[in-house]
Amino acid sequence: MNDTVLVERRDDGVALVTLNRPESLNAMNTDLSDALRAALAELAEDAAVRCVALTGQGRAFSAGGDVKSMRERSRQEGIGPDGEYHADVAIRTMQARQLETSGLLHTMPKPTVALVNGYAIGAGFCFALACDVRLCSEKAKFGMAFRNVGLPADDFLAEGLAYAGRLAQGPTKALGRMKANLNRSAEGAGLEEVLMSEAINTRMSRDDHDHAGAVEAFIRGDKPVFSGR
Repeated sequence: MNDTVLVERRDDGVALVTLNRPESLNAMNTDLSDALRAALAELAEDAAVRCVALTGQGRAFSAGGDVKSMRERSRQEGIGPDGEYHADVAIRTMQARQLETSGLLHTMPKPTVALVNGYAIGAGFCFALACDVRLCSEKAKFGMAFRNVGLPADDFLAEGLAYAGRLAQGPTKALGRMKANLNRSAEGAGLEEVLMSEAINTRMSRDDHDHAGAVEAFIRGDKPVFSGR
């Protein structure tokens, strides 16, 4: 285990797991993902640990996936035994990793608590949802993107249409897949089915023109421009 995840076993039976990349708002790169999976697997089997609490160092719980490492990680996840890239291998790898993080937070035979101290975005949002209990500071913010919406009544129509316009300028295919994932869960699909759907839709989104352009824009420090394809 590396120092991107800190584990404190407390005398009261609580294991405090802290995501420790505060300079990146605890965004999930390969090191952090590997360390979190290892920590959760160990704590799930440790009889001395009677509750697992998950939090983040600094001003974020977790800002989700680390975009800077996403492109290389995406490629590596799909390498099969023949040394070639295969989409089905990438999907199975992603689902397995989801089951070892969100899945284990949801199913381990002891209480899990998300101590949400700040931004819980994307994968961070999923980790919080997977825990049995969420305790939130006044600085906690949840979402699949960094958006805050508050509409005063007298400006409702104009502000509402402006917000709709911003959505319309977003990554339309990815937003549609997010909606499909949420609907599948609401319709009663099991955890493994939902995670498989998320893995498939995430893999499809990573092949979109909008995703490639957004990654390049992020690396350059520019605002992404989405075309809906």
